[in-house]
Amino acid sequence: HLAQAIDGDQAALAVKPAADAYYDLGFALAGTGQADEAAKSFLAALQLQSDLPEAHYQLARLAEQANDLSEAERHYAATLRLAPNHAAAHAHFGLLLARSGRLDAAAAQLQAAIGLKPDDANAHANLGNVWLLQGRMRDAIGQYEEVLRLRPNDAAALENLQLARDALKNRR
Repeated sequence: HLAQAIDGDQAALAVKPAADAYYDLGFALAGTGQADEAAKSFLAALQLQSDLPEAHYQLARLAEQANDLSEAERHYAATLRLAPNHAAAHAHFGLLLARSGRLDAAAAQLQAAIGLKPDDANAHANLGNVWLLQGRMRDAIGQYEEVLRLRPNDAAALENLQLARDALKNRR
């Protein structure tokens, strides 16, 4: 199906360049593992229409996969400037910030993601992990408990919940 989508998008672009066709082509190319070609298509979409948050988001994801964290950060920020309620961008940006050790900023992005999508168990787990790293054990416990409410058999959340409880107990 992706190969047909790529052929169709390329045919449409040969007739008339359009931002949405470049975006669709980039998405299909990314789905087939052609990251460099996908990035070129997303950039072409942005050249035609600079206010496409999804093109920035996809470029951020591709940059992050290539371990180009500064480029990923630039595109996540652009996504959120254009679409402040983009829950996935907040969540992924939070993870990127956590990877680079900016835990306060990471927590803020993850909290924004949760505010927009309260049932996102992954965002709760990641916020719990950030707070665990910051030594905010009670807050981490609350996040892991929420993960378990959403996904009762989540082994990682159970393990992290126990770690946070043990750390809190050892402080006393």
